[in-house]
Amino acid sequence: MLDQKKLLEIMRDPEQVRTIKDLGSARIKRVFEASRNKIYKEHDFHLKQFIKDKYGIPKDDIVIDDFRTPGAGSDNVNTDRDYRVLRKVKRADGTIDYIELQRSNWLNESYEIFGNITGKPKSIDADTWAGKHQQRGTDRFDAEASSDYSDHRYNPNTGEIEVLDANIKQVKKGKSRLINADAMGDMYKTKVKNAIDAGSKTEAYAQLKKAINTLESVRTGYKKQGLDMPELDSKLKVAMGYAKKVKTHISTDNDPFKMETIEKQIKSMTGYDLDKLTNDVEKGFKDLKKHDKGTPK
Repeated sequence: MLDQKKLLEIMRDPEQVRTIKDLGSARIKRVFEASRNKIYKEHDFHLKQFIKDKYGIPKDDIVIDDFRTPGAGSDNVNTDRDYRVLRKVKRADGTIDYIELQRSNWLNESYEIFGNITGKPKSIDADTWAGKHQQRGTDRFDAEASSDYSDHRYNPNTGEIEVLDANIKQVKKGKSRLINADAMGDMYKTKVKNAIDAGSKTEAYAQLKKAINTLESVRTGYKKQGLDMPELDSKLKVAMGYAKKVKTHISTDNDPFKMETIEKQIKSMTGYDLDKLTNDVEKGFKDLKKHDKGTPK
């Protein structure tokens, strides 16, 4: 187990976490995840107790559900923790379902619990402290959420909640269309902005790279379906290609893919900076809105 002080230092720095994620050995990843999960398990225990005491929901019917990237393996190291609270319910026909509890009912308490567990200084409020350590309680109304990434289902064979065939996975295969292209663009722009506001430009590029890869995959999926789309500007495509090369883990000063080096190349070749590139990638999603299939009934 990592010393908690060292663990919290790493959690405050997405670049360090991504270095573990991208370059760490299996052993290092296991130690990091075990140390971080110890905090999460204690947090979840107390949050479930709070919800039980306040709302009368049995603890066994409460699930603290972590969002993970659709398609990512179970051994994938998440840079942050996006989580929500689900309540287990049994419907009239006997089927089991899970209903999301709006975060306004539990978020403040969740952040207070995290602060108590991790030694939050009195001079910092719980919300800020949680944010510094990449903790984000969320629900479907959150600006960093997208309906195209959500498809939590209950597997009666395992008794577990699973993320199965989120719509975005089918879109990339050319078998579906986005539910809401505007929301997808807004989500990624918000993720970039939140990373900048948190003081991590490398994390902003990590989120931008996800946005670029997703936009390209969606466009490929749409082409398979014969859907018409406006062509991306040639300079935008060049800027996107270079942005995907940015290393978002710790790198040396002479690394040709260091963020500052690639930024200069993008600027000199295309005139793009992070802000303009983020805005145009967002627009790339919005240009696909006419093909939205809308919210599934």
